[in-house]
Amino acid sequence: MTAATGLVPPSLSRRTLLTAQREPPPLARGVDALWDSVAGAALRRRRSTAWAMRLGQEVERQRRSLAAMSDALLQEDIEALSVRARKRQASTVADDTAALSRLAEVARRSLGLQPRVEQLACAAALLRGSLVELPTGEGKTLAAALAAAALGWRGKGTHVLTANEYLARRDAGALAPLYERAGVRVGVVQESEPVARRRQAYRCDVTYLTARQAAADFLRDQLSLAGVRSLSEALLADGLGAGRLADALVTRGLEAAIVDEADDALLDNANAPLILTEKHSEAAEDELHARAAAEAVSVARALVEGRHYRFDESLQEVRLTKQGERAVEELAALRDGLCRSARRARELVVLALESRRKTRAGVEYVVRDNALTLVDEATGRLAPDRAWREGLHQVVEAQEGLTPSPLRRTLARISFQRFFRLYRLLSGVTATAWEARDELWRIYRVPVVRLPSHKPCARIIRKDVVYPTAARRDDAVVAVVKREHQRGRPLLIAASSVEACHRLSAALERAGVQHQRLSAVESEREAEIVACAGRCGSVTVATNMAGRGTDIVLDQDAKRRGGLLVIMAERQRSRRLDRQLFGRCARRGDPGEAAPLLSLEDDALTRRLRPWERSLARLLVGGRESDAWLLRWLIARAQRRASRQARRGREAVLRNDAWLEEHLGFAQLH
Repeated sequence: MTAATGLVPPSLSRRTLLTAQREPPPLARGVDALWDSVAGAALRRRRSTAWAMRLGQEVERQRRSLAAMSDALLQEDIEALSVRARKRQASTVADDTAALSRLAEVARRSLGLQPRVEQLACAAALLRGSLVELPTGEGKTLAAALAAAALGWRGKGTHVLTANEYLARRDAGALAPLYERAGVRVGVVQESEPVARRRQAYRCDVTYLTARQAAADFLRDQLSLAGVRSLSEALLADGLGAGRLADALVTRGLEAAIVDEADDALLDNANAPLILTEKHSEAAEDELHARAAAEAVSVARALVEGRHYRFDESLQEVRLTKQGERAVEELAALRDGLCRSARRARELVVLALESRRKTRAGVEYVVRDNALTLVDEATGRLAPDRAWREGLHQVVEAQEGLTPSPLRRTLARISFQRFFRLYRLLSGVTATAWEARDELWRIYRVPVVRLPSHKPCARIIRKDVVYPTAARRDDAVVAVVKREHQRGRPLLIAASSVEACHRLSAALERAGVQHQRLSAVESEREAEIVACAGRCGSVTVATNMAGRGTDIVLDQDAKRRGGLLVIMAERQRSRRLDRQLFGRCARRGDPGEAAPLLSLEDDALTRRLRPWERSLARLLVGGRESDAWLLRWLIARAQRRASRQARRGREAVLRNDAWLEEHLGFAQLH
């Protein structure tokens, strides 16, 4: 890995620094939204699979013509191309194919990896600002590196945004020979590093980091631009000189980004806000708030659903009845922490009631070492740097018998959705984006390009089988595992949560099946468990941690026995996430199967179907399992409903971002 040293930040004016990113396009509405959708469909039609593959084939044709060129001549050619790229404001398709052909040859000579046509097509589409769907196991990391190196020649800074810091370090280190021979400086940003090291990494041509770190440093720079750390002081600030600004800032704008696992970042985590905070309350105030949260939980336990409150399933919120409001006032009056304000008492009690319906230990959070840690629903991983807002986090802590964490003051905030929209060139790569192509165009203005696998996919997906209860389903999972385990086939049992993972693990243990367990609380052994998951006879029970980005490599004996069998113990909230999980098997032309084993007690059916639909599902299943096509239709209907709800939530965040920009944009702190 190489990094720039002794770089002096360019002299920038305050205006240049404030506009070092693009203005996000407004969200179209009404007739404009219809026209915008048509425009997106037309662009996707032009940027088709055939279009990208033609570019990839042209790059490969040019690369072959370079195979006999000496290293010295190739280096001279690369230097000439990089100088030309730095001088030009924008590149043409011909420029892109010429750059990628040279970089592909460099990859062959420096890494011993010869990019396939599909990878070259992916890199070409990334350079044109597309989001590429490339099947799992097809080499997205190398394709993204080729595009990043070509963008790095422009000298404006390119961010490669990975899912976690480990992947950022791994990819930058593994690809360092490619970048070095291409004359591209590469840096890695790690959260634990001092500001000077991070600033140095951002000054490189290509920077590997997580989206969270990039957004956090962007917000810190926005605070530095005002010369203060709060909005009230920003209104009175005089501004800094260009030299002082260059010393204060860490990043150098948001020019280009290539997002790995793009649908996870741009969709699944789009609503998550990045918030910079500081402690602002005294110990006495923290103690008072902790007592109020504990008392709110106590009051909530005394209320009866239907009489004192009602839970709206569609809006996922609690509404107190008149009788409930009176009961809260009477109970709060008996408690010191809640009696200060009747309105605040009602708010805290409602939060406590909602937490009982919306947050579950082992699903949305875990308790470890006397601390509450959230679990990322999409990845199944712990998210120690996240917290619920508006007092919910403290209420859940009190509900679990923990000491509520101190109150903090918000300095600046931005949603990841808005942050990504600030990049002048946004592109990304993932294995699952096609289902969300309309939304990705509408929000980010990026067309989705779908590419084929290099070898035909041999994956077999069995029919959904639905059981009347979760216990019956778990018994069926154990039976399938025992049967397939006797054949020596590797097995991956995918659970929907930490709690479900441990429950299935206990069932297998009672049945005498040796296995490995991977969830958020066993994350320290992730690399070891994944390395063994593809061996003949291995059995692994895992949450979504074994889904996105996990490469389970099969040994030869496992391939002969049918490859990896993925048993899905519950459908995900969208078909797109289902495809991510299925993508753990049958990679790179290997054999593999996926078997969904579901129950009527799964969230997909209990929370996302209407009462008449749940009744129909129970009628179809009866007292035994069923694989009726109508059940599959109901499950798909529930997933579409969940996807629409998530999309509406992202659009609401976008509208809120637009409102903040309109009313608080002068402060540069959102």
